[in-house]
Amino acid sequence: MRRTRLLGAVLALAVAVAACGDDDEAAEDGIPGVETIRIPPYEHTRADVDYDRSPPAGGPHGPSAAPCAFFDQVVPDELLVHTMEHGAVWLAYSPSLSAADAAVIRGLTEDNDDVVAAPYPDLGPGEAVVATSWGRQLRLDAVDDPRLERFVATFRNRDEAPEKDVGCEQP
Repeated sequence: MRRTRLLGAVLALAVAVAACGDDDEAAEDGIPGVETIRIPPYEHTRADVDYDRSPPAGGPHGPSAAPCAFFDQVVPDELLVHTMEHGAVWLAYSPSLSAADAAVIRGLTEDNDDVVAAPYPDLGPGEAVVATSWGRQLRLDAVDDPRLERFVATFRNRDEAPEKDVGCEQP
């Protein structure tokens, strides 16, 4: 009987571990809502990429990176993904943000190395900003959510970025 329960517990644990490996999972970084995203094989490409999520959290990307700065115009995903490969945090913000909310995002790019921000028209309803680093993402409905600053501090230039030591170009 005891052996059967132990075997059952081991099988249940194996199924749970396998299930976690199949889907995106919650990141264990102490920031509620951060997702860990499995990044598919990637390479530099000149083609447009059809990413599996919007905004993307990694994958194939253009041969050039966008500089770390605040942009008020849309920047192609392929350039921003390359910037994340170098260790940057990408703040994809709603183009309909108020001037005050956009100033918060601008401040995060000016106060922190390795942060890039650009408007992203394809955010979900009610999303103000999506913070993304290579393999991590946090969707927020307000720019004054304290998790945004924590995400930037925690995930910029982390070891998970494939080329983190390259650094982020400044304009």
